[in-house]
Amino acid sequence: MPVLDSMEQGTYFPFIRYDLNQIEYRDQGFQTFFAALKQSSTHTVRIIHIGDSHVHADSFTGNVREQLQKIFGRAGHGLAFPFAAAKTHSTRFYTSQAWGTWRYNQSVFPPNGLPIGLSGAVIETSVPGSSVSMSFYDQTPLQSPIVRVFCAGDSNSFSASIQTNSGEKITARCAAKPGDSTSYSLGKEFQSFSMQTIKAAPGENYFRLFGFSLERESPGIIYHSAGINGARFSDLVQRQSMAPAMIRSINPDLVILDMGINEVYTFRDAPQTFESDVRTSISLIRKWNPGLPVLILNLPEIYVQSTNLNLSDKYTILLRKIADETNCAFYDTYGIAGGRGSMYNWALSGLA
Repeated sequence: MPVLDSMEQGTYFPFIRYDLNQIEYRDQGFQTFFAALKQSSTHTVRIIHIGDSHVHADSFTGNVREQLQKIFGRAGHGLAFPFAAAKTHSTRFYTSQAWGTWRYNQSVFPPNGLPIGLSGAVIETSVPGSSVSMSFYDQTPLQSPIVRVFCAGDSNSFSASIQTNSGEKITARCAAKPGDSTSYSLGKEFQSFSMQTIKAAPGENYFRLFGFSLERESPGIIYHSAGINGARFSDLVQRQSMAPAMIRSINPDLVILDMGINEVYTFRDAPQTFESDVRTSISLIRKWNPGLPVLILNLPEIYVQSTNLNLSDKYTILLRKIADETNCAFYDTYGIAGGRGSMYNWALSGLA
């Protein structure tokens, strides 16, 4: 199989299998992603990383984003969600707040009538003037920023007003097609912004938000981190009805699927259901682009109350088989980490 060269690593550990550190793929269609990377000096390369709690926190994915953008250029932070309004934590890059009255749901909660988007959450209000804010911890998130707002788009929807701490303010309606976004082009750098719902006509009676995307008009990498605590492949299949349309709107060059531990943790061993959900997830992601490159990340070693479930070898075989039969790429995080027993070594070394 073709191999993607790895980045330089400063600290080495004897239990990590560096010789296995490669992306495995058979279908030459995955080469289109490498071709896109070669054009990153003049074009924008869009990556969506879909996962569970580690993707929600954006620690692992944030490191990948930072490293790729150092090499290929920074074209934006990508997806962000006001998780405070959905009663959960934000990421390591930003915090959020909410005011007014908001209904919410997450893909891991029981259905309540609200469709859920790519980030695994949704918020809705029927009270004009309700608002949310996003504040980034570190450096200014964007230069010449664009804030894309993914919201419900029909004649009954409120408008949204975006205001930054730099003093800029823009009001616009949602995109007409559900899953599409409205872009707010802002000329000044900002550290934080707020969004307030605005009622402009008598028939407007609600506002539903699926998230933001922070971007810039420049070549390089946009790395979208799309995850929620406890997420499963079955949630993407059954609950996140707005996810395929949002993927179409983002138009990614690569989608990374990085879930599965919650299924194995909860049900211990249900390979047939698991396989069906993974395959259906791939089909949904490729709904608008059958040739879209998809990278499947393997499960890590799984312990429950200090007991190794000893299922990772079995699921490695299954996920590699699915990747091969669906023309996806595969990254064996379990094997590279050192295989069975490796998590103990990672913990002793302060890596887990």
